[in-house]
Amino acid sequence: MKNMGKSILFLVLLVVQIVVVSYLLAPKYNMDKYTVADISIYDILGERKDTIDVIALGDSLVYSSISPMEIWKDYGYTVFDCAKAAQLTREGYQYLKVAIDTQHPKLVILEADMLYRDTTKLKWDYDIQKLGSKFLFLKKFHNNWKKYLFSSLGEDVPYTKENIYKGFKYIPKVEPGTKVNYMSSQTKRKEINPENTEYFLKIWQLCQENEIPLVILSVPNMGTWNMGKHKGIEKLIEDKDIPFLDLNIDNPVGIDWTKETRDKGRHLNYEGSIKVSQYLGNYLKKTGLLTDHREEEKYKSWWECYRLYRKSLQEENYR
Repeated sequence: MKNMGKSILFLVLLVVQIVVVSYLLAPKYNMDKYTVADISIYDILGERKDTIDVIALGDSLVYSSISPMEIWKDYGYTVFDCAKAAQLTREGYQYLKVAIDTQHPKLVILEADMLYRDTTKLKWDYDIQKLGSKFLFLKKFHNNWKKYLFSSLGEDVPYTKENIYKGFKYIPKVEPGTKVNYMSSQTKRKEINPENTEYFLKIWQLCQENEIPLVILSVPNMGTWNMGKHKGIEKLIEDKDIPFLDLNIDNPVGIDWTKETRDKGRHLNYEGSIKVSQYLGNYLKKTGLLTDHREEEKYKSWWECYRLYRKSLQEENYR
């Protein structure tokens, strides 16, 4: 019985130590300020302040379709994919709040399909994720001890390292799509539920308050997208000056659904993402809002990220 008591006391003290150390290593942009459940959002905090031109907000469709490094190479614009799998609109809103605390982008892109995601996820489940993320930073941010050491020597050590993919995920897998005429004009308009509408308006308002133009984008997606959703987005923004780029209508990107999707049309693979990134880069150029940073000293780390990005792709291809 005495040994059991010692074991319990040891476990309690261990948990307390983990919580304390995790709290100390957590980024200064913490949960109390943003109430964000997923710690992956802190990747953008590894970027130098006010160096991101465009924030692409959404779920896995964003990080599968938009490769910021490809846009950097061809246009010199800095794009960051603020995306996570199955992201909800309320999470996207919080993500954007975090991002614009250190960045003042010239444009925010919102991927449209997130506005149709099921929001019946239980509130208590979300709260548990938030609580766990708040205290269990130890694994992700264990190297932040350097901050405490070097800050005393006058060095500015970031809280999180720079992401060479800028939020993108490289997936070369090929699984052809087979749907036919998935954008039929006969499809009835699909309504957007109240919670998604509420958080869309919050995102739009946040952009307006910070004088950031908002664009809605629907990337090629024959898995879940259709004309009914397109019509629903049109209805949502009919009284607002928000551009809507639907890359599913007439396939302006030129996606080959037999080669450029990884899961029968739901997500693009790497080859498909190159086409979307090229299209998006050209669109951004036409807006006249952005500057080519490729020759600027302030952005030289992007060339290093691009080098590591290309090296990573080559290593993946040789596995």
